[in-house]
Amino acid sequence: MLRYFKKIKKTTIESFIVYAIYSLTLSLFPLVSQKFLDNYNKGFSYLINLFFIFLIIVLLNLISEYFNRVWEWKLAKEIQLIIEGKLFDSFISQDKKNFNDQKSIDYVSIINNNVY
Repeated sequence: MLRYFKKIKKTTIESFIVYAIYSLTLSLFPLVSQKFLDNYNKGFSYLINLFFIFLIIVLLNLISEYFNRVWEWKLAKEIQLIIEGKLFDSFISQDKKNFNDQKSIDYVSIINNNVY
């Protein structure tokens, strides 16, 4: 199992970093909302600044959520490729008699139903 993790180590670390940024931007929403409601009497320019900060946080959140989903997809794809590669290696490494003893529908079922 450790050798599989080594193959996806870079993508996993990148995924954690992107998720941390996403979580950070998500946690800033209540803080900015609280400041907005508590300091409404500080003037129009202060409220405009908070509004633009809120918009920047929304944009950062959307961008980080997009990249978070991209990295989740990338990680799932790499894991699936590793497992399918291992599956086909086990098919190829069988001797011819053992391979021919199995019905072709069994192999199709294993591949199409993701039975590993």
